[in-house]
Amino acid sequence: MKTEKLTIRKMTTEDLFPLYHVPSDSEVMEYLEPPFSMEAAKQFLYKAGICETPLLWAVEDARKVFIGYLQTVTLKEKENEDGKIRTDSKWRFL
Repeated sequence: MKTEKLTIRKMTTEDLFPLYHVPSDSEVMEYLEPPFSMEAAKQFLYKAGICETPLLWAVEDARKVFIGYLQTVTLKEKENEDGKIRTDSKWRFL
């Protein structure tokens, strides 16, 4: 999906380093869970982003810079929750 300002796309292995900076930030993760290590981010990427049915989608700005991700979580059968995880400095223009 693409708009003038954002692109939502499938995750790739190249997203590991920029992805790591989001869940490793204690301010971003304050109300979610403890900040991730690099290994935890790698497992998260492969388990939820690079798989047959991804739950994570990369979000890029107009310059193709990774600014965060969208995540779908299954709460109960036929019931999903969607959310965005980002660093505030990257989303000020929204």
